[in-house]
Amino acid sequence: FLIGLRAMIENEGGMQIIAETHDGVSTWKMIQRLRPRIAILDLEMPEPDGMEIARRASQHRLEVRVIILTMHREESLLRQAMDLGVLGYLLKEDLTADLAPCLHSVTAGRRFVAPALSSRAGLPVAGKTELKSRALEDLTSTQCEVLKLLAQGRAIQDIAGELGIACQTVENHCTRIAERLGLNGFENLRRFAATLR
Repeated sequence: FLIGLRAMIENEGGMQIIAETHDGVSTWKMIQRLRPRIAILDLEMPEPDGMEIARRASQHRLEVRVIILTMHREESLLRQAMDLGVLGYLLKEDLTADLAPCLHSVTAGRRFVAPALSSRAGLPVAGKTELKSRALEDLTSTQCEVLKLLAQGRAIQDIAGELGIACQTVENHCTRIAERLGLNGFENLRRFAATLR
């Protein structure tokens, strides 16, 4: 699980992993010593669990933004996390789709709750348009340029030439943009881009 999580974080770019731990005791020590900007905590890790670590961080007023990973959907756990100031709350089953937007939201100081649970947190359930609007805010400047050119109906080769980058790089950007917007495949991304004209 940690290997897959590390790969997803590294694929985001702009994120540096400074420590990995396997239990609550070493996790708490690392947070106190390294003072990371973001801590991703497994709710089910060996004692103390992720919720207890979040509680300690809150009590000690550490400037660490906490993301909780869990398999559980209980509203009581979600509310407990919200009360402790946890900014990110993700379901492991949806991690592939939700980790990137969560990291970007939490980095910006915004709360992100797994879409499947957001209504239970007393948060408005964002519609597709709102979710896409939020995702657009998180795109890099290059990704915004790629999307703008796609909206003009430009081909991959044209975009690569315009931006002075390789075609493969443009395709990689398109893949990342589609993932952040929750779109499946390049054609759906092109259709979405067309709506931005």
